Amino acid sequence: MRKSRTRMAAWAAVAALLAILSLAGAVGASARDGRGSDDGGQAAQVRGHEQESEAARQEDRGKGEDQDAAPLLRAALAPTVPTDPTIAGTAPGGLPWVLERGSVLLQGDGRLRLVVKGLVIPVAHGTFPAGTARPVTTVSASVFCAATGGHTRSATSAAVPISEQGDATIDETLALPATCFAPFVLVHPNGGTAAYIAVDGRR
Repeated sequence: MRKSRTRMAAWAAVAALLAILSLAGAVGASARDGRGSDDGGQAAQVRGHEQESEAARQEDRGKGEDQDAAPLLRAALAPTVPTDPTIAGTAPGGLPWVLERGSVLLQGDGRLRLVVKGLVIPVAHGTFPAGTARPVTTVSASVFCAATGGHTRSATSAAVPISEQGDATIDETLALPATCFAPFVLVHPNGGTAAYIAVDGRR
């Protein structure tokens, strides 16, 4: 009888121990699930903050862009020959010119960036050999805007040096009129505005 009671007590102890272990396992699993859920929530929260930050950065960049600086003109440049037309009262140069490459960018805020490489006279002339920009030592550029009766000269840059090899860069902000339709640019030799040796376009 005592042995039976002893076995029953032992089985009861084993059952109690198993119940405790089962409860501990359930609590541990629940805790792990809770942590996993928290980690996932934190990761989602971090991703949300990153997306919000990127959207804010893009909005700031958009606000920082000056609408007045939008390009009015972006074009290649072409050299002139004496048979080219007179444009807005400006005649082509008296000698032919060639141009390795050239470009012009005119922005809405008036900034003009014009670059020429290899703008030279391809034939011998006077005391100068072929393939030099001389006797031209400086170039300037005029911006023309459409107005009643045709295009008018709206602004002219300062003259900048041009090398014998025909390289020059104009980078200046000009005072343009509030309205400037269909602008174009003429490149002048030696600080004058009566002639042009390059124009936006292609040849």
